Amino acid sequence: GDDREVPYGKSIGGRTYEETLSEVDRAVDMNAKKVKLKISPSNSDQILKALREIRGRYSDIELMVDANGTFDPSNANHINVLKQLDQQGLLMIEEPVSRVGEVKGINAVRMLKGKIPEFDTAICLDDCLSDKETTLRALDEDLCDVVNIKPGRIGSIVSAINLAYLCK
Repeated sequence: GDDREVPYGKSIGGRTYEETLSEVDRAVDMNAKKVKLKISPSNSDQILKALREIRGRYSDIELMVDANGTFDPSNANHINVLKQLDQQGLLMIEEPVSRVGEVKGINAVRMLKGKIPEFDTAICLDDCLSDKETTLRALDEDLCDVVNIKPGRIGSIVSAINLAYLCK
């Protein structure tokens, strides 16, 4: 057989700087190779500070953040935070925009790409990709680099597998 190791990763909820570092230390002690931090406008200062410290402590782990669509692409302060995140050497940012503000869904991602065309961090979309057509449109328009396919959202496990092949 084809033996492949699947690295252990840890998702850590939006906490304070100290709590985040403590959780990351525990995850690394348990051999985590990837860490995903939840981030929102309300905790972004704490998480940005933690990211910088984590990078200094553990240069070999892959870091990513999940914003759960909480940043507004029409808010200058939110755009500034996203620009700062883009400078952290992250593996990806999941669902940076889509749920808040006047513009939602993939239209919000389109707006973000217009505001920060030089955004280097891979963008992962999930919740705003509500169906096959929206997912393929997001890929065709280069709005995302990674797609998180959830069978319940797409309709079934078979539909999800078919969509994964189309995305590939």
